[in-house]
Amino acid sequence: MRGLPRAIPFLIGIIALDFTLVFGLEAWRIFLSPIAGLDLPSFASMVYALGKLASLTPSGLVRLASLFGIVYLTIAYRNRLEQFFQRLHERHLRKKGKRPDEPT
Repeated sequence: MRGLPRAIPFLIGIIALDFTLVFGLEAWRIFLSPIAGLDLPSFASMVYALGKLASLTPSGLVRLASLFGIVYLTIAYRNRLEQFFQRLHERHLRKKGKRPDEPT
């Protein structure tokens, strides 16, 4: 039980790495596929079922599959996007003549 407090941050890091790898690789597989990842049967059946509920056309199904790719990529790189938008906000504040650490 003594090693448990030391193992918790390690386990959290492993889970975060797993999310990044799994969702990132899945997103790239969707984007690199000529039919937006619909060649994988389980993914295609999920997209088709959701598209059927929304009565989407075939082009709408491809767009829905691409939307899932965007969501997967966002989940995988959420931290990177957070840093990007933080820098963008700081740059915007500097243009207005405010310091980034000042309350808006």
